[in-house]
Amino acid sequence: MAEREKEFSTSIQSNEMLQNDRVGRAILATLIAALGPLSFGYCMGYSSSALEDLQNAENSSGVRLSVDQGSWFSSLVTIGAIFGSPLGGWAIDKFGRKSTIMLCVIPFVLGWLLISFAHDVAMLYTGGIITGMGCGVISLAVPVYIAEVVPALLQTPRWCLAKNKRREALDSLLWFRGPNADTEHECFVIESTLERQETLKLQDWLSPVIAKPLIISLGLMVFQQFCGVNAVLFNAAHIFAEAGFKDGKLVSIAVGLVQFVGTALACLVMDKAGRRILLWTTAIGMCVSLAALGVYFEIYIPPEGEGSASETVSLLGSISHSVPAKKISWLSILCIVLFNLMFALAWGPVPWLVMSEIFPLRARGPASSFATLANWTLAFVVTKTYQSMVDALSIQGVYWFYAGFCLLAFIFVLVLMPETKGKTLEEIETMFDKQNTQYERLH
Repeated sequence: MAEREKEFSTSIQSNEMLQNDRVGRAILATLIAALGPLSFGYCMGYSSSALEDLQNAENSSGVRLSVDQGSWFSSLVTIGAIFGSPLGGWAIDKFGRKSTIMLCVIPFVLGWLLISFAHDVAMLYTGGIITGMGCGVISLAVPVYIAEVVPALLQTPRWCLAKNKRREALDSLLWFRGPNADTEHECFVIESTLERQETLKLQDWLSPVIAKPLIISLGLMVFQQFCGVNAVLFNAAHIFAEAGFKDGKLVSIAVGLVQFVGTALACLVMDKAGRRILLWTTAIGMCVSLAALGVYFEIYIPPEGEGSASETVSLLGSISHSVPAKKISWLSILCIVLFNLMFALAWGPVPWLVMSEIFPLRARGPASSFATLANWTLAFVVTKTYQSMVDALSIQGVYWFYAGFCLLAFIFVLVLMPETKGKTLEEIETMFDKQNTQYERLH
């Protein structure tokens, strides 16, 4: 009896060690892949602090940008990403997820070299476009890669099997699952899914299994951008300078740290709370934060040297532009911090995660490419039109406009967004497949 108990205990410990080893390998692969978005994030935040120097009249370097040129410099990263998105969709199917991520080092290094050694505006613009291309590819390739690694249908076995590379698929599964895993069964599950895949035709895009995920993914991308995050991020230093903070660059760095903390928290709670609840709760939080930020810019008195108060019609009557900026500067800090925290908790990572989960394998490359292309196109529109909208609506009007989109995002998630927490990629595909007897309602 004692020997059986000992054997049973040893078996449990062995299984726990194998499970920990599998999880450790998946985490290692995910962390390595996440270095790509790290480069992506640096590209997105760079212009905020850099423009403070590049537009400074006392700038002693060889390149000085006007307000319009600064707007273009911020926006050209998104232009490059627009071109990189369809390239990424093609590359992940042609070369595989991992190889595509590795190839992104080329545009990142080349683009940053051009920016670092720029001696004219053209070099800055070109560097921005090239780094943007890397961002476009990375923003598509990494979520797809991670979605296929973490659930344990791992690495790129799906891609390997789609390319008739069964041996490589088995080796990949063996590396992640360990020597005692039933990799043959895993391969059979993936192959049974692949057998249902056919070449995409035009009418296939209208079928529920593709059309519904595409509508959901595009909707999330629209609201991710029209919540105004890129306008806030690219112009963070300038926003705080207008609000009376002399060291706007330091504040923008603090904003970046807030997003880092928020994203780290998202990693911990996303699979526990679920994608859907995170999206709608943080949409309300962003709406309130942006509305309050608009109120701040409505009631504050601009510091000396920052221009006169807005001449637009006031919604707050006699208190409009009646409070010195220094007395309520805490409100702008609180609003920006809360907005970025809410965004990082859900609207930053979740739309990309959902995009990588809800498309069937046969449409994953082109559909993800289209959703990413839409995202970066909207990012360009939001970033480039920010200054024009400020001129037309006032800065407070712009933030109220973005707050309105956050409210619409809340409604969109409640009405259309399915919960994908805890489901395999095959189960998610079944949710949208009316021809499958296990079809589930979105809610």
